[in-house]
Amino acid sequence: MTEKVLPQNRTMVRCRMPDGSTLWSIIGELPHNEEAEQGLLGALLINNRLFPKVAGFLRPEHFYDPVHQCIYAAIATLIERGDPATPPTLAPFFADDPDLQANGGAGYLAQLVGGEPIVANVEYYGRTILDHYQRARLIEVAGRALEEARRFRMDVSAADIIGTMEANLMALEDSAPQVKPLVTVRAAVEEAIAAADGAARAGTAISGITTGLKDLDWRTGGLQRGELIIIGARPSMGKSDLAWNIAVNAARVAAAGGYGGARVLVFSQEMPPRQLGARLLAREAGVPTDRQRRGEVTDAEFVRFAQAIPDLPLWLDGTSRVTPAYVMRRARRLQRRHRLDLIVIDHLAIMGAPDGFRHQGDTAVVTEITRELKGVATSLDVPVLLLSQLSRQVEMREDKRPTLSDLRQSGSIEQDADTVMFLYRDEYYLRRAEPVRRQGESDDTFNARCEVWQQQLDAALNVAEVIVAKQRMGPIGTVSLHYDGAYSAFSDLDHSN
Repeated sequence: MTEKVLPQNRTMVRCRMPDGSTLWSIIGELPHNEEAEQGLLGALLINNRLFPKVAGFLRPEHFYDPVHQCIYAAIATLIERGDPATPPTLAPFFADDPDLQANGGAGYLAQLVGGEPIVANVEYYGRTILDHYQRARLIEVAGRALEEARRFRMDVSAADIIGTMEANLMALEDSAPQVKPLVTVRAAVEEAIAAADGAARAGTAISGITTGLKDLDWRTGGLQRGELIIIGARPSMGKSDLAWNIAVNAARVAAAGGYGGARVLVFSQEMPPRQLGARLLAREAGVPTDRQRRGEVTDAEFVRFAQAIPDLPLWLDGTSRVTPAYVMRRARRLQRRHRLDLIVIDHLAIMGAPDGFRHQGDTAVVTEITRELKGVATSLDVPVLLLSQLSRQVEMREDKRPTLSDLRQSGSIEQDADTVMFLYRDEYYLRRAEPVRRQGESDDTFNARCEVWQQQLDAALNVAEVIVAKQRMGPIGTVSLHYDGAYSAFSDLDHSN
């Protein structure tokens, strides 16, 4: 790349293209609109009541001219504290400002008003200023990517450059704060009534996204938009199976056009998509995953495989060590192309540290991850279902059912989550606690212990408990489900038995 200084502070950059040709581009002043900046400031000085029209999206740094940045910041300060913003009241802010003095001093403030700006255009001026700011930042992002792409650093791949550019573009998209309009309490109540009416008309017990499990839906009302929902468990409890069942159930309802369905994005960091596919075949075609791995599949079962392949609005991302920023980028991209209703992440402990936290302790990293994922849920207005593996401390107790205190050692998971559920299977622990004859123990005593153990095991067979330990908008309690580990299948428990 060669550079030549051109008139008017322009730089000519010569780039050699892959086909050997060259691309000449002229990079001049960054986009800006001085007239719009002057018009907006003048309009605000004439009528302070116009400030709320731009206050929600326009910040001082969006102005190109540093003097205009300072004037806008001063106007905002005065108006927000209830004082009038006029050329005379602004003058003390700039008494010793050399930049304003170079532009005419206090006379420049009067000039902004004297230019007779069209006050009705104040919001248009603001949007124009913001658009030019974003265009300027876009040029900077593209320029940095161009520079990195041509440097050929051994420690930076093309994929890294693309990822950085994508992150910068997302940050640029968010550069204007999106302030939601004020909502009257009547409107809020009417929205709640509409949600309840929708659930009543559908004949379901939910106002959110269905889990496909009636008792769990009844307890939670479904997975609610904008919420961070945690499923915590020790290994081998079946938390991945539960999350996968929920994802498939919700997607199946969406495919059928039913109430409470969802278009789902699953981040499976520990299990590749192929294994999730095998679990789905086990559930739908009735062929356990261990038989699939060994190839012990009959012709009739292969036919069932073909019939079981679902066409569902469900997408899988098998990338490892995903960060919240990556989740946001992927989800936003999918939301633009399709409608996205639910995000599932398996699981928290193997997520990558957010930028700026890679050298922090585990507690700080987990705290930042859950904070950012709550932001993802709120920003995209979807539930984020996050799996969390609990520590061994759970198994040091006689009653191994998890409690909220088991999360308090891991950052602010409990604080950030709207709903916390724990998965527990007594069967798992009972099978590992089969009675062993004690020294000197009589046959009657040993047999009695074995009988009690067998009764407990029979009662716990294929039963999973979902302990709803926290729910901001609903009751806590325990829901019992049927779990068949061989087929990775959760279903409603038959209460008649």
